[in-house]
Amino acid sequence: MNNVIRIIYCSILVFSTNAFIAQDFKLEAYPEVSDIHEHGFTLHWRSGINTEWLEWKNRHDEKVEKISLTEKSIFQKFEFINGSPGNVYEFRFGTIQNGDSVMSKPYYFATKSLSSGRIKVFFNHPVNIDAATFAPAKYLNQSIDDTLITYLNKAESTLDIAIYNSTTSNSLANIAGALNAAHARGVRVRIVHDADASNTMINNLNPQIGRIASKTGFNYGLMHNKFVVIDAESNDPGKPMVWTGSTNWTVAQQNGPDENNVIIVQDQTLAKEYKEEFEEMYGSSGAQPNPANAKFGPDKTDNTAHSFIIGGKLVRCYFSPSDGVNAQIINTINSANNDIYFASMIITRNDIASAIINKVNQGVVNTYGITNDSMASPPAPDVWVNMRAGIPSGQMISKNGIDGTMHHKFLFVDHSNPNSDPQVLTGSHNWSSSADSRNDENTLIVHDHDVVNQYYQAFLWMFNSITGGSLSISEASKINQSIVVYPNPVLDYFFFEFKDEEVQKLNFIITDLTGKYISIIQPEINGKKGYFDTSSLAKGVYILNISSQQSIYNARFIKQ
Repeated sequence: MNNVIRIIYCSILVFSTNAFIAQDFKLEAYPEVSDIHEHGFTLHWRSGINTEWLEWKNRHDEKVEKISLTEKSIFQKFEFINGSPGNVYEFRFGTIQNGDSVMSKPYYFATKSLSSGRIKVFFNHPVNIDAATFAPAKYLNQSIDDTLITYLNKAESTLDIAIYNSTTSNSLANIAGALNAAHARGVRVRIVHDADASNTMINNLNPQIGRIASKTGFNYGLMHNKFVVIDAESNDPGKPMVWTGSTNWTVAQQNGPDENNVIIVQDQTLAKEYKEEFEEMYGSSGAQPNPANAKFGPDKTDNTAHSFIIGGKLVRCYFSPSDGVNAQIINTINSANNDIYFASMIITRNDIASAIINKVNQGVVNTYGITNDSMASPPAPDVWVNMRAGIPSGQMISKNGIDGTMHHKFLFVDHSNPNSDPQVLTGSHNWSSSADSRNDENTLIVHDHDVVNQYYQAFLWMFNSITGGSLSISEASKINQSIVVYPNPVLDYFFFEFKDEEVQKLNFIITDLTGKYISIIQPEINGKKGYFDTSSLAKGVYILNISSQQSIYNARFIKQ
């Protein structure tokens, strides 16, 4: 392959703390990826000693591409532009030391897929839609099981399922029946489940459906995932989906009284990485598991890509215990400039508690948290005492003995400032040492104000249902309720409608997510309604900035 390659040497680069330090060789690599597109990305790295060459391949191919770096440097930047959409590439860094070739561990980076990038969020408890900025959050009232079956019925070729706890009950729809029906119509169905949890549903499956239980013993924790991967390798990029979140397949978890969330992402690259994680536990890429190759807990390695562009949004994905998820929780907290909201069943990590308290001390006083009631029960854990002391009074609460378990594991920051990289972290990972070092878990971090706002609507209802209504709707929600924008994403014409201002009195400017000026627009207007043509904009994510002498509106939109 004739690759077009551009190498740029830099004097200053900023890297995240999620770095790998080699244990069995002296080459240290700190790679990061940016500018992800359908055919590649920009790879930055810093090494402890000069890197002399770079190797890469499509992850499951044998053919390796290699480039020698004519100028040796510890800071480098490589523009990879010859990939294909929706694929993952393995990179290694090399050097010569003491006359021997030294290679780094493999790192994995994904191109953007051709999928729609739709992200849907569901909750099994009420939400406060009065706080919606764009999309109202979805409350599935005792219908998560039916919704799950609807998605299982969509599968055309493969279903890969990792579930901690699954039961059968007359109060749940027949999930086992949906899996058996999928198998009967030719879908390859495979299941990983926890060995110790109640998984009575597994016994109702067709015996030909492949399944494997997690390893047990002192070194292993829970197989705590709750994800489904649909048609990951489909030739149609509009088919692959990932269903994940905090919800187990039991009555209390799906229908309540336990509070939970589900997040569904239609993206082929992400689906492939969840499939990769699944097969590491399954021990096989075939229909039946291979227990001899199956890896759980600390036996697993960091073998997936972590950064994706999905529907114009940055989405990051991490698996426990190989990927340092505890550090990612702290990184998300540290990114907050305006506010922090969290709902976590368990918080036993003092470093997470300290990170939150430090942000409060730095001025992020709009910090609110909910934990399960057991966190506050005598004898009170030190982390609970410390957080109650470090967070403003009344802003750190427990479920207070209300029926059920507050089972969420989510965190979001900067909801009140759409220009400050709002992001939500969610998944199966409790804030405990076992989740970080022994359990099998998955975590998504979505950088998008619309998705953050849906979790805010859920948080607001929970907080006020416990306290009797002490938390008011944030100013960000109030401002954005004054404008309605649609459709989003947009193909051609973008419409907007104001409730309290005349369109003629406003100025319209489009910027990118960093605030960089793109253009001034002159919309067609009629009273408080208007629209403009987006055909001249390249695909991407933009901010529509609308201002008058009295106020400023910011509306994020995606151009497809």
